[in-house]
Amino acid sequence: MPLQYLKDNYNNITAVVVPISDWEKITQTHQDINLMLQPKTDTEKKTMKDFKGCISDETAKALHDHVIQSRNEWEERLNKQF
Repeated sequence: MPLQYLKDNYNNITAVVVPISDWEKITQTHQDINLMLQPKTDTEKKTMKDFKGCISDETAKALHDHVIQSRNEWEERLNKQF
């Protein structure tokens, strides 16, 4: 299997080129490699609806209350500066 090595300007190997016939043999022999080749679905853009129900109402309220408290503290600090 004649491999080709690609190098950067500092002579560091950055990639390896495998002949396609060899690659096909490798992927047939090692089926788990095909899993890496499948596109990832978690890169899709998500909206708020996708997260509905991920946390309990109690946790959501606690987070919301914390955000409000943090904003109030921030505004108080700003008002003291001016």
